[in-house]
Amino acid sequence: MDNLSSKQSTMAYLISLEEDVQKLAQEHSLATLEHKLKLRQETLEYLFGQFLDEINNDDMQVLKDIQAKSQALIEEMQSSKHDKSQEIIKYKNTGKRIRLYTDIAQQK
Repeated sequence: MDNLSSKQSTMAYLISLEEDVQKLAQEHSLATLEHKLKLRQETLEYLFGQFLDEINNDDMQVLKDIQAKSQALIEEMQSSKHDKSQEIIKYKNTGKRIRLYTDIAQQK
């Protein structure tokens, strides 16, 4: 945060982080994504802590766009989580069926 001495540099860094977040989300690089999300959160807190009085309507629009993209990302991740859990359940059931058939075959 040392090099973020002005609102413009902070906003530029925030936009850069948001682009990285979107790129990492598309690549499904979750560990790096988590790191970038933490950096973005810290930058947002710094922006509002240091430059609250300087934020204008254009800045608010950028922040609203980031919020909308974040909400879409959350929804996508929830959907992916649900799909993965359904896939796990499906394979889990398949494994049980295979063991059941194996047990039946061994009894005869």
